[in-house]
Amino acid sequence: MPQCQLSTTAFGTLAAHCTKYPWQAVQGVLLAPVNSTAPVQVTQAIPISHLWCGLAPMVEIALQQVQLFCEKNKLRVAGFYYANELKDDQQLTSAVEAIADKILAQNPEAIVLLINNQELHAADQTGLPLIPFEYQNKHWSRVQGLTSTPTSLSSDTFTLSLESPETWSTVRRLLTKVASNKVNVLDFDDHLQSPSGDWMENAQLWQS
Repeated sequence: MPQCQLSTTAFGTLAAHCTKYPWQAVQGVLLAPVNSTAPVQVTQAIPISHLWCGLAPMVEIALQQVQLFCEKNKLRVAGFYYANELKDDQQLTSAVEAIADKILAQNPEAIVLLINNQELHAADQTGLPLIPFEYQNKHWSRVQGLTSTPTSLSSDTFTLSLESPETWSTVRRLLTKVASNKVNVLDFDDHLQSPSGDWMENAQLWQS
């Protein structure tokens, strides 16, 4: 039974990535300590791209860089996040599934989180704006029978939660800053334009 918990930093980073590029598909990876057990503690999200989808050459290079970062910091790739460019599109593309398959080959418990953009930016949060997919019967399928609250998703076979009841209020403040260009989140595409940018840890998101 997959169980994972998202840190405020991980959830905030992926939400900021979606907020910065609301009309583009974005994708990134989720990291956890190598020794993390159920519930897996997802401590970090690394934004990969807003220009490329699937296993494009630049995405492959980014994933190689992420793997080196993981080895250095005793982390592993626990999953993948993705947001479609159309807010009401809640399906994975075949290109995204190709990345997910690559991650799954290294971690058989990996998950995919599709960001529900409509829920992410809703005035009143009625549920966690994430749609989990897991690998079953040789394909990626949406987890069924979920009960959703603003801080958790759960079913008979799956549990996902935020690390703290205060996570949402912290992330809302962050997204307001991102939308008004007061802080900036960087992905690998941005790094290619400006190599000095901190795209792996995005520490600048949390400095003010």
